[in-house]
Amino acid sequence: MELPSEYLELLRSSDGGSAQLSGYPNYVRIWSARSAIEQNQAYEIQSCLPGFIGIGDNGGSELVGFDTRFGEPYRVCTIPSMPMAWEDALGDAIDFPTFIRRLSKPG
Repeated sequence: MELPSEYLELLRSSDGGSAQLSGYPNYVRIWSARSAIEQNQAYEIQSCLPGFIGIGDNGGSELVGFDTRFGEPYRVCTIPSMPMAWEDALGDAIDFPTFIRRLSKPG
């Protein structure tokens, strides 16, 4: 599965980071490339939530990631880590570029 080029570029340039967002969630922590692999395995995301690829969290108990169930562009959504269920997904952005545009601009 090919991940969005904008996401890969973000990892190449900063290898993760955190930011305030306008909308939901209002804070996001994008995991580093290594941490994303480790966290997806630790949470057993593919077993619990097939089609979800975690890329970060909201600084608390919610995971931020791609919904790959319907093909590209992959929607970005937030899902509670316990229990993980698609019906609890919130804060959809139609794709990663839309999600990134929601980053709050410095005051």
